[in-house]
Amino acid sequence: MYILGKDLEALRLYGGFTKKKLSEELNVCAKTIKNYESDRSSPTVNEFIKMAKLCGLNETALSKCLSAQDTLENQLTNFSKN
Repeated sequence: MYILGKDLEALRLYGGFTKKKLSEELNVCAKTIKNYESDRSSPTVNEFIKMAKLCGLNETALSKCLSAQDTLENQLTNFSKN
């Protein structure tokens, strides 16, 4: 799963979390959150879902986000096969 770091940062800030507090909630190092937000790595789907729920993203918005991600991944897979 790939989500832009700036979007993850916006989600974290929307939820009112510091990097440290969010990392504690997700049971990861604060550096992991920093790496997500600087596009050095990406959260797993499960980590993203947990992060989104902690930050207050509603089920409809989360579903749309995951659906768009799935559509993009399918298009990229089909493109690479050609």
